[in-house]
Amino acid sequence: MLVARTSPVTTALTVAKPETWISCVGAGQSRDQLYIGRLYRTLLRRLPDPAGCAYWVTALESPGVTGAQIALGIIGTPEFTVAQVRFLYSTYLHRVADQSGADSAVGYVSAGMSYDTLRATLLGSDEYYGDHGATVAGFIRGLYQDVLGQVRSPNVDGACSAHGPVDGHPGTNPRSPSPSELRYWASQLGTDPSPSLRTHVAGLILGSTEAKQRLVTEWYHWFLSRVPCGFERDYYVGVLVGHQASDQEAMASILEAA
Repeated sequence: MLVARTSPVTTALTVAKPETWISCVGAGQSRDQLYIGRLYRTLLRRLPDPAGCAYWVTALESPGVTGAQIALGIIGTPEFTVAQVRFLYSTYLHRVADQSGADSAVGYVSAGMSYDTLRATLLGSDEYYGDHGATVAGFIRGLYQDVLGQVRSPNVDGACSAHGPVDGHPGTNPRSPSPSELRYWASQLGTDPSPSLRTHVAGLILGSTEAKQRLVTEWYHWFLSRVPCGFERDYYVGVLVGHQASDQEAMASILEAA
């Protein structure tokens, strides 16, 4: 398995005229059309429009362009980024993203901010802290559940499964900090931690192996409707923890290999 360490396709492409537009919907599609259609349904939760289908199929047929690059290109679109920002607001703050906050977050990610940095910023916010009682202990317990709670699955850890939830989030099993973990993080935060310190601690937990295991498992549920095999999970966890790939690159690699 190789993670795409390349930029998404950004070169302007000439889309076919309307009368020769390519469709990614219906019978008689090529392998490339089927791939683009699957990416749209998986990442954007909709069918591809004719112009979008033509653009990405033309790009995929260009010499040297890989399926991972195309997936990375769609992952980098404003449409996908907006959806991810809304998902993170719902997951961590349990509300719909306000327009101003969503616009800022989308702008930061589009400008190169990593999703982990965005996650840490939301988790370190005054709103998140207040939602967890405005106490250090409540904050730590919230981080453990929201970042480390493992994806719920009927399969044993590391087992492959061709069957999983197709729609929606599979849910998570509770994960509470042990007494020693609680004491450690409380010592790092002090009695009245600033937003920047809370964001730093959230970032450390987000960067842990345990957090990346949850993230990779979530992606397999989302993209492939199954639990990753042990070697698949360990591979992507390794490249993420080792900063060998961004979230976007790892997602694109999983999608291409599917």
